[in-house]
Amino acid sequence: MTNTLYVYCSDPGPRIRYVFEFIRIQWKLDELKFLDKISISNFTGSVLINYSAYSLPQSSLQFIPCSITESGRKMVPEKLEWVDDVPYFFKTNKSAAGVQAYDIPGMIFYMLSRMEEYENPERDLLGRLEGKNCFAAKNGFLHLPVIDLWIEELAKIYFGHTTNFIPAPAFHLTVDIDIAWAFANRPLWENLGGAFKELISLRWKKFQSRWEFWTGSKKDPFEVYEYLKEIQDQHGPVQFFILLGDRTELDRSFHWKNPAFTALIKMLSKSSEIGIHPSSKASVNLSVLTKEKQRLESILLHEVKKSRQHYLLLHLPQTYRDLLSAGITEDYTMGFHDLPGCRAGTTKPFYWYDLESEEETELSVHPFYIMDVTLKNYLRMSASEASDWMQKQKIQFSHWNLPMTLVWHNSSFFESDGWKGWREVLEIIFPK
Repeated sequence: MTNTLYVYCSDPGPRIRYVFEFIRIQWKLDELKFLDKISISNFTGSVLINYSAYSLPQSSLQFIPCSITESGRKMVPEKLEWVDDVPYFFKTNKSAAGVQAYDIPGMIFYMLSRMEEYENPERDLLGRLEGKNCFAAKNGFLHLPVIDLWIEELAKIYFGHTTNFIPAPAFHLTVDIDIAWAFANRPLWENLGGAFKELISLRWKKFQSRWEFWTGSKKDPFEVYEYLKEIQDQHGPVQFFILLGDRTELDRSFHWKNPAFTALIKMLSKSSEIGIHPSSKASVNLSVLTKEKQRLESILLHEVKKSRQHYLLLHLPQTYRDLLSAGITEDYTMGFHDLPGCRAGTTKPFYWYDLESEEETELSVHPFYIMDVTLKNYLRMSASEASDWMQKQKIQFSHWNLPMTLVWHNSSFFESDGWKGWREVLEIIFPK
């Protein structure tokens, strides 16, 4: 099998190069080469992709391009069709033999570039695109890693067999620490104020948990770091994202100079990768983002390259441009708060393409599929329902042989605050 992906294209612009480089990476080939009308005459190989309307005798796969791969063009899919339970759009061929019916490279670019997020005006109160309003959800395929399925199907044609590049499904746990402790390491006045509010609002279970912590009979309910270390020891690395923003109504982290908090961060960093969890203010202010990143770096004593936005506050293109300006090269925000699924159509990392500057950037985007609060607070699942749903996802991703990333919170183990049974939900994927 050749280690080079050959593509015939009369004018391979930056979008076309971006898409086929992504395909090359997924197929684990060493090199990507574009052929034109001159070089194709000297091509001696037998396998290439023809991304044009011209017929070539050497072509294993031919696609007729739609205009989405032309720089500056924006498109909205007008019609979606299903083939073997997989959706397709951008149909460019109806009858020519040997030519694919759909512009799959164009479809991939549409999903990866998040083109719809530049055009879709529907936003929630925090300015987020909700999953229910995205193209994939409205057409019933947000749950599908469509890009991964398209590329695997193409590989069967190109190579003559399935690729099976991933030897086994990989499940990744990432944890957001918005508030490190529920009761511990707080000033007395703050604990007393919290207890008073729980009493007057008749939140007896939470008050009881606070009392049990005060009396030493139970640990702080957010203190689950040993448990998460056990998961890591059994199932592979757990990544943490730490909120270090100044206190606001949306950002309620401990002060970044709190000695216990800094000690916790240093302890976690000994065995786990740590990223910044930019606050709501940092999501719209580069100087605040830079300041929060520098706070974490001053604790860890090394450069921070990873991030996930608090509340998944993602505003394209500005959020990603700010991350790059601040020195972030890996972001883990790509997913929806209200629905599980594949926001960008894939569960695998990809480089962000800046549509306005028409260039591939150095920002590696790492999608997630499931978030704990999505299931409990937005889909209103009980722990039992979530366990059943999670088991189905585990079976499905094992069948697809694809990676799946989960977002969890250290606060999502507080049984007296509505999270009873949710530890067992997580253990469907990461059994103890």
